[in-house]
Amino acid sequence: MKTKFTLLFSMFVATFSYSQTFYKVEVAAEGNFGTPNGDLFYISNSSGGNVATTGLYQTANNTTGFDVLQDYAVFGNKIVLGEKPSGSGRLVVANYPDLTTIHTFTVSGV
Repeated sequence: MKTKFTLLFSMFVATFSYSQTFYKVEVAAEGNFGTPNGDLFYISNSSGGNVATTGLYQTANNTTGFDVLQDYAVFGNKIVLGEKPSGSGRLVVANYPDLTTIHTFTVSGV
């Protein structure tokens, strides 16, 4: 009986502990051709419901987002963001996680 109670109590605690988990997820929004809204965002539930930040790259650099955020890669405390719009684009090297720009390369014909 004691073993069953312990197991039931453990399952009860695990269920309610899991349901109270808070999260902060980094989300990449690809964007649309002609609309500079491709960027990285954080979505969290720490303040109750799901809350999304504004574009992290846009906020950090006071600029527009990416026409189409093709891909990004994090290398320690640096991030490389690649834009692939219909015309010329950017390859941005920035600090991570604050996304302040270190250098921007203009690319075309890709």
